Amino acid sequence: MCDVEITNAKIIKNKVIIDGEVDMECVYTALKDDQTVHTLSQTFKFNTFIEIPGAEQDMDVYVDVMVETCDADVSDTDACNISVTIVLKVRARVVEDREVNVITEVIGAETVKTANLDVESLVGEACKQVVVRDAQEPPAEKPDIDKVKEVIIRDITIKDKNVINDKVLVRGTIEFQVLYVALKKDQAVHMIHRKVSFKTFIDVPGARPDDSVEIVVNVEWTNAKMDSCDLVLEAVLEVCARVTETVRRQVVTEVILPEPTPEPTPTPTVEPEVCVPGTTFNYTIARGDTLARLAQRFGTTVQAILAVNPQITDPDSLNVGDVIRIPCVAKG
Repeated sequence: MCDVEITNAKIIKNKVIIDGEVDMECVYTALKDDQTVHTLSQTFKFNTFIEIPGAEQDMDVYVDVMVETCDADVSDTDACNISVTIVLKVRARVVEDREVNVITEVIGAETVKTANLDVESLVGEACKQVVVRDAQEPPAEKPDIDKVKEVIIRDITIKDKNVINDKVLVRGTIEFQVLYVALKKDQAVHMIHRKVSFKTFIDVPGARPDDSVEIVVNVEWTNAKMDSCDLVLEAVLEVCARVTETVRRQVVTEVILPEPTPEPTPTPTVEPEVCVPGTTFNYTIARGDTLARLAQRFGTTVQAILAVNPQITDPDSLNVGDVIRIPCVAKG
């Protein structure tokens, strides 16, 4: 039996470095007739890395590891050595909190192309302690128990998880492995496996049936003892739920603006051939015109132009295309 634990995980550029330990416990039959069954424990350290393009040091990493194979046998080349084969499946997930500004609406565009953006939003997370207890007689084929040596949680399986309003319902099984000393001297050490069901609920305000939930279970305490004829198994679990909701937003991916309307080119104003002093003629403002230039061009003054154009409130700001009056002055 193998139990694996991640001791450290860190991110470097484009990689996740992982350290861990595998505790292996092997039950074997001894050559001595009076001590037929024994256990051998050994801890193996391991180190590996997983390439994740884009990973950076300031990101968060979550590592899951599972024992796929755990075998021990006498070495083919040396009967004094044990050959151990352990295969682990290691998975790393790197996440980054990022704030992105997106455009959701455009006014005045000729064509707007959009796409759906699904954003995972945290609703809430909470944990709850769960006490698991089971009392049954040991299997009939097993020898009577003299003393419990060790209790190991081999596996925890979440069978069902449901989100209802403000709560998460969790149902699962926990597999106990009990190593004990038998009353029979010729069968000193034995092992009992037992699966025990558990269920609980966790309060998560704001949770709704359509939300997603992730469940993490940690073992805080285990115990096994004899009570009369029953083998009583106990455990305290910390069950944590993380509830998220998917918010779908329609965001703008492309905008085609209407072709701008070209500004009309004003027709240049030509001074009339006959301009009677004391009268005025209309003039259309062109690009680059100022009152000073117009006064110089038509032989008048800025003050005279302003006198016949009371609508001009800012002599330094003329709009192309506006029509003003220019006073006629005597020639020669």
